[in-house]
Amino acid sequence: MIVGAAHPKQRGITSRRWWRTEMIPGYGPSRLREEAVASAADIVVKSDLVRLTGATQVDNIYTPVWLGREGVLIFIYASDGAVTISAAGNVAVSQALAQNRLYCYAWSSIAAKWIPHAVA
Repeated sequence: MIVGAAHPKQRGITSRRWWRTEMIPGYGPSRLREEAVASAADIVVKSDLVRLTGATQVDNIYTPVWLGREGVLIFIYASDGAVTISAAGNVAVSQALAQNRLYCYAWSSIAAKWIPHAVA
């Protein structure tokens, strides 16, 4: 049960499956939207989960809706093989993305760059 939510019978829900009418924020497959983007020097990302196709180096990642908001996260994976995300543009640290591995990037409005997660 969600903390702070009224009991199902208090809300007039009599079904045994009342929990399916509630959605926990950030939980469930409907919270992430996926798109395929062809690798290029500049890519535009419009979803949370990005399937990067091709092998061209990426220099800039643009997000027309989210740019300027702190704490925005995107997840990228390369489906066709290794791809390099370079630090030549708006990404703070260069990374070589291995095929079918998930990488996380957070937008920093102070640095005006995408900050990748730490990779050992």
